Amino acid sequence: LAALASHAMRPVAAVLVGPPDPYAAARIAMQAPETPVFLLEPPRHYDAPSIASAAAAQHPTIEALLAIATHAAASAPQPHAARARGDAAPPLPSESAGGTRHTSRSTEAASWAERDRVSVWHPYTSLEDPEPPQVVVSAQDEFLTLEDGRRVIDAISSWWTILHGHRHPVLMRALAQASERYDHVQFAGLTHRPGVELAEAMLATMPWRGGLVFYSDDGSTAVEVALKMAYQYWCHRGEPERTQFVAFDGAYHGDTFGAMAVGRDPVFFGRFEPLLFQARRLPVSPERLEDALRAHRGQVAAVILEPLVQGAGGMRMHTPDTLRAIHEVTRRHGVLFIADEVMTGGGRTGELWAHRSAGIAPDLVCAGKTIAGGVLPLAATLASPDVVAAWRTSDPTRTFFHGHSFTAHPLACAVGVANWRLLASGLRETTGAIERFWMDRLAPLCDRPGIRDVRVRGTIAAIELDAAGGYLAGVGRHVRRLGLEHGVLLRPLGSVLYAMPPLGVSLASLECIADAMTQAVAAVSRPS
Repeated sequence: LAALASHAMRPVAAVLVGPPDPYAAARIAMQAPETPVFLLEPPRHYDAPSIASAAAAQHPTIEALLAIATHAAASAPQPHAARARGDAAPPLPSESAGGTRHTSRSTEAASWAERDRVSVWHPYTSLEDPEPPQVVVSAQDEFLTLEDGRRVIDAISSWWTILHGHRHPVLMRALAQASERYDHVQFAGLTHRPGVELAEAMLATMPWRGGLVFYSDDGSTAVEVALKMAYQYWCHRGEPERTQFVAFDGAYHGDTFGAMAVGRDPVFFGRFEPLLFQARRLPVSPERLEDALRAHRGQVAAVILEPLVQGAGGMRMHTPDTLRAIHEVTRRHGVLFIADEVMTGGGRTGELWAHRSAGIAPDLVCAGKTIAGGVLPLAATLASPDVVAAWRTSDPTRTFFHGHSFTAHPLACAVGVANWRLLASGLRETTGAIERFWMDRLAPLCDRPGIRDVRVRGTIAAIELDAAGGYLAGVGRHVRRLGLEHGVLLRPLGSVLYAMPPLGVSLASLECIADAMTQAVAAVSRPS
């Protein structure tokens, strides 16, 4: 009733069709005392005799309902005729049936950005001088529709989450079907089919047979799980002194404390340095890793790396050969290897998992963002059989004491199963075509003044501008505005302009993205 009132529709009655439900009628009467409630039972069969019989049995109720409807129709204003004469449309009711205050739809739409400013704290956004957020009213395929009617291309897949495209019909259908059976159930002591099916599907793509999937909520929590597992693994092996982790320059693994410790970006996390555990940062170099593990023998629990592409650190890229060599160093020194595939998993780099390009077998794999196609939040940490074996014990004190309220959310897992089936149908042709497009259209820009580098891997294209300030470079804000002027949503990582569209992006949209990036680069690198 409140929703209808907000759209200038004030119901004159509520009719419940079905078996008698006095409780529902009483609840409606409590919330909307001025709205009469009627109970009508449908006929058993929709043929003439059954309908006539049902109508006769409920004749007094139908007569009362018709009387109310007739009176309302006779006294209602004629809004369409009034508008045709140029008169103002009748005002909308200021309050809903339940007494909650509402404004008109147009007033609400015009004020969403302002209401956002006074009530919402956005991620990675200054409170002192924020850009007004764009109000999104709908999404479909690679497009977002804004409140002013503009349709812009989501060139960054809504922070790298939307895998195939917004509201992909296969995923939406899976969500709708699952919602008819589930909402949420805890995952401690209970299980459900979608959670099991998705775990089986992901494990089948790993380079080892066996292992287990531990579900969580997002990429950062998947990393937290991996870090805790890595340390507890060594505790179970009788080596609790392995308290150090090794990560790499340019790494970003999330915003929770363990993830911050192995990320250690001075801009993002420098303020929290006194609170972070020990983690060594090295260049992405197998030689430097060899030296570090030799110097700290028996002290390192695990090495963690975003394979092939370091995302938030500026879309820095390394080769499969470098990845393979780093993994081989960890094997020689008996240290666990964690592949943070939160961004690179799901085919972004050309393979289903980026580590596949190097033919390696990580001990732990962190996944998130695209597990459920970006439709719902879901993350997972995949543990190899050797890691899992350390917990095969009857000692209850050696349990992995970790969990989340919404672990393995059934709806997210159901969408994930459908997503994994889409991925299993093949993606190399798609990612290969996008990669070739980026190489043809953007790679030549590397020779232009003001551009330090152009990097391409799979669906990802990055242009590093010759601008000071790193992530805080002011050029990023300017590029965002220029992108929107060309109908493309971009969110540069400071001086690094990048695109990572959904797999289902059209060639026409790729052309628009490339044009917007090219023109933005030309504008910001033009001599003043």
